[in-house]
Amino acid sequence: MDRGQSSPEPAAPVAPSPSVIAPVRAVVRLRHQVRLLRKRRPPPSAVEPDPGAAAPRVLREQPQFFTFDGPAELASRPARKRRRRSRLVLYPETSRKFGPRAERQSRAQRCLLLLVAIVGFQVLNAIENLDDNALRYDLDGLEKTLQRAVFGQPAAVGRLVALLRDYLATHVHSRPLLLALHGPSGVGKSHVGRLLARHFRAVLEDGALVLQYHEGLRASLRALLTRQHPLWEAAAIVPFLLLDKRDVVSCFRDEMAGEGFFPEQARAELLAEQLSYYRVAGREFAVTGCKQVVATVNLL
Repeated sequence: MDRGQSSPEPAAPVAPSPSVIAPVRAVVRLRHQVRLLRKRRPPPSAVEPDPGAAAPRVLREQPQFFTFDGPAELASRPARKRRRRSRLVLYPETSRKFGPRAERQSRAQRCLLLLVAIVGFQVLNAIENLDDNALRYDLDGLEKTLQRAVFGQPAAVGRLVALLRDYLATHVHSRPLLLALHGPSGVGKSHVGRLLARHFRAVLEDGALVLQYHEGLRASLRALLTRQHPLWEAAAIVPFLLLDKRDVVSCFRDEMAGEGFFPEQARAELLAEQLSYYRVAGREFAVTGCKQVVATVNLL
């Protein structure tokens, strides 16, 4: 070599870099040792239990891997309870099938509730039918008409409407309704009959009402009813009372308004003075009731 050129210095030795495969090899080696130890362990059924040895000592001698529980904790840990699955009850074919008592009671309760619901529905349906039948005859309107047009007979009007409501509430009847209107002359028996006929003729569409009176019918009915005396006991009696002077004045005012006259109170009282009266306990009752009212008003 030339002197002008310097000789190269020897390179410093490079330190070897840590290998990446070394940790992986350590893990593989450790895993291999764990497998060997597991293979060398005898199975639990092959080891005969030593009656003199204690259970914690056996657990201590056995190798433990990858666990954080000590032997005392493993021994004191309670055993897990397994849940029982509900299974179907299978009955033999030759025996009679009886369900559990609770199941039978629940079925009985369901049947009872169903029966109560059916009965309640039937009762409500019957009540609705009764209301429909009563509304058909407009008994409320009949009651208002009788209270407005019949004077001095509140008891008779109330009993008559109550009997009609009770009879017409149902569709099927075992016998017809027989009404017997009793009272002296002029108290409003014929007037009530005309009001009833007019009301039911307007309500019923078929018009199956008998409104004519035959002269020879009285004798035939009297002979028939005399022989059939129990029919009188089955009749509903509607009593009519005597009319006092105040009721007669009301009859005059109503008739005057119907004929086109002004229903003046003083004039109606003057016309009522022309009739005859009974005097009982300081009260005056008309002898003929309101029967002569129409004829007296027609003379005006």
